[in-house]
Amino acid sequence: MNMQLLSVNSIRENEAKCRPKISFRGKWLPAMGFNPGVLVQAVPVPNGMNFTLCDENIHRYSDLTNGAKEQGGRMVQVILNTDRKSKGGKIPSLTITGQYIYNGGLSIGDSLIIQYGYGVIRARKIHIDYDTKIIPMGAVPDKYTGQPTPKLRIRGNWLAEYGFRPDALSTVSACPGSVTFTLQDKPYTELIPYARRNRMKVVQVRVESDNGKKTPYIGTTGSCVSTAGFGLKDMLAATCGPGFIQVRKLELETLGFDGQLEGPCLIT
Repeated sequence: MNMQLLSVNSIRENEAKCRPKISFRGKWLPAMGFNPGVLVQAVPVPNGMNFTLCDENIHRYSDLTNGAKEQGGRMVQVILNTDRKSKGGKIPSLTITGQYIYNGGLSIGDSLIIQYGYGVIRARKIHIDYDTKIIPMGAVPDKYTGQPTPKLRIRGNWLAEYGFRPDALSTVSACPGSVTFTLQDKPYTELIPYARRNRMKVVQVRVESDNGKKTPYIGTTGSCVSTAGFGLKDMLAATCGPGFIQVRKLELETLGFDGQLEGPCLIT
């Protein structure tokens, strides 16, 4: 199961009006069968949209089109767009705009979680408050096997709002289902034995540079992640407060996802 985060953007029609837009871009599209030129059935569902590849039965295009229209959707096509990051190269893109997005109960600015597999992409709205952040699980290579292993990595300038400023020290505790970061003001020499007695880790808020911009981050891997039961493809919800961040696995069923993705199921 592959997942990513997205939002409903906007296209300005004139000074007074904008249209909603959902757009997928990247080399992952062809890997899932969404090659340039193929047709896709885009259909709204409660709090989201489903995108289904039409790589067979294209002679029944009118049936596919009518089926999508009856469900408040339409047919769209994967195209190649200029990729600014690759200095004029082309990248596959799948986009839908307008009323079809509203038909799924979505609005400009909504946060979406995307789940995709071969021939199908599902987008669902995430209902979160200000103090909750959605975090994709990261990965690092295992030092012995080189295989990717889960790493919990929290990144963003918003960390400072909760006291997690660069160089700050935090303990990390874990139990089945959650990992908690707690800021500490103890001297380092006292913090280490305190953490050992309580079976915690000690981590530091660090800074990384991205295109000249410095962004704080904090993270952990190994026993804390395995104790919590987090996996490589999990999406996580971080509840934040002054001096703490508690991370839990996002329950996809509550967003309208019903388990693993299956192959295309076209509406005709």
